[in-house]
Amino acid sequence: MVFAIIGDDARQIKLAQMLRCTERVQDADVVVLPILLMKQSFPVESVIASMTTSQILAGGFIPDEIIKAAQAKGIRVIDYGKRDELAIKNAVPTAEAALQIAMQHLSITIHGCRALVIGYGRIGKTLSKMLYSLGAHTSVSARKSTDMAWIKNNGFFALHTTGLDPHLNNFDVIFNTVPHLIVDETAVKKTRNNCLLIDLASAPGGIDIEAAKRHGRTCEWALALPGKHSPDTAAENLRQTLFDAIKEEME
Repeated sequence: MVFAIIGDDARQIKLAQMLRCTERVQDADVVVLPILLMKQSFPVESVIASMTTSQILAGGFIPDEIIKAAQAKGIRVIDYGKRDELAIKNAVPTAEAALQIAMQHLSITIHGCRALVIGYGRIGKTLSKMLYSLGAHTSVSARKSTDMAWIKNNGFFALHTTGLDPHLNNFDVIFNTVPHLIVDETAVKKTRNNCLLIDLASAPGGIDIEAAKRHGRTCEWALALPGKHSPDTAAENLRQTLFDAIKEEME
């Protein structure tokens, strides 16, 4: 198949090197838009206008209006951003990049530091395992009783996400993976003055960034980490996901 890769970030460039590509949308079997399309500035409508019903439009977290516009023309749409296998594959590069950010900002080693991971989804599971393996005193918060049981079984200290406030002063670094507000201004004030806050969640995020700045905390909202820190791996993960999704679409 022939692909047209749109976007100039490192992951898209690496992906283009892996596939048989064309510069003309009209000549492609599959047109691949970047992830988080709503943050891009190029006119997607003009891309759709030049496509035909024989082509497939693929993108990550495509806005509903774009999907409707494509489907109105009879164009098949693949949203790779919503596919579980890509999220699972990208958990490792995301967690590694989060550790890299922590190492850059902390004045202590990961080994022996007191770390909290908020949320026990794909990234939370992977990150907590890495922290623990590096010798961090690792606490993990969750809401579900089954998650709490797994957290304890894996050797981590389990906290309930709704009851974090009394414990926040214990940590050198806090990683959030939950995409809604958890660490609000009240919670920020209960963290240590030198506590590093790293938000890995998609918009709207789970840490009040502005409150963290007001109270002198170092805070990073780290999005799209695989493409920034491990573009080769991120591109290969995307290539595999695209091929699986296209195969399903063609069946």
